[in-house]
Amino acid sequence: MRDILIVLALAVSAALFLGIGKYADDNHVRRDPERGVFYATSTLRSLLTDAPTAKRYVWPVLFPFDFIFMVVAAVSMAWASYHWGSSLGWFMDRPWLFLVLPFAYFAADLAEDVVIAMLMSERLPLSDWTVYSLKALTAAKLLAIALAFVQTVAAGIFYFRG
Repeated sequence: MRDILIVLALAVSAALFLGIGKYADDNHVRRDPERGVFYATSTLRSLLTDAPTAKRYVWPVLFPFDFIFMVVAAVSMAWASYHWGSSLGWFMDRPWLFLVLPFAYFAADLAEDVVIAMLMSERLPLSDWTVYSLKALTAAKLLAIALAFVQTVAAGIFYFRG
């Protein structure tokens, strides 16, 4: 039963990811800063000058939609990795290690969203340093979620293969 709930939580996470993307696209909200690190300061500046889009980006795309996704994604990957990984002989005495990557993803994504929200609401000045910091947070988020995903899938494969 627990395995079914875990898979269901992971499926909800995937559905949220796709749903938020569709909502943002349908409402013409550009999410360039979240999607990668290959953008220029001028891209952020153009987002800032479009006040209605900037407001829709912060509310409801980043908060609460993306926040809900990051919580569900981090918790479901942590739960799956911990449960499935704790059955592996070499991690039985340290299953908490499976929590590091999902929660590193959560921390990086939350920090990234806060910086974006502060930029979009003009509470943080747009500078080269801000853009560099935002790109570093985005890179950390993308790396952490990729590694957490691989960890979750690997733990599941080992768990279900017996």
